[in-house]
Amino acid sequence: MLPFMPWPTYASWSDDDLHAVWLYLRSVPTVSHETPASVLTGKAAGPPGVPRGAGLFDAYCAACHGHEGRGGSLTTVALTDEAPDVDAETLTSIIRDGGPLGSGMPGFGKTLESDQIDDLVAYLRGR
Repeated sequence: MLPFMPWPTYASWSDDDLHAVWLYLRSVPTVSHETPASVLTGKAAGPPGVPRGAGLFDAYCAACHGHEGRGGSLTTVALTDEAPDVDAETLTSIIRDGGPLGSGMPGFGKTLESDQIDDLVAYLRGR
């Protein structure tokens, strides 16, 4: 499964490569169409709490961090080891705003509501 946007891969591209892609994308004609909002299903759509956090992890994090949270094809960061030692405020900030510069971790502050981030943090810290 590929992530929504494989940020870690693009983070290693040179400025010349990124500029070339930007130029190409600017040359593609604009297409106007409606894009339906994404709909969460299963545990991710459930009531607030740790189970919903697990579903959100599967929907948004597992593609990069692996389904068990031990690292995946795009990152070796083992959330099962790291997250329990990070305070909730810092973990919330990383999920909302993204990881440190150059880490490739995107922010999900425009994708997830604050209560969803809270559930994700509770799930990660409780693993």
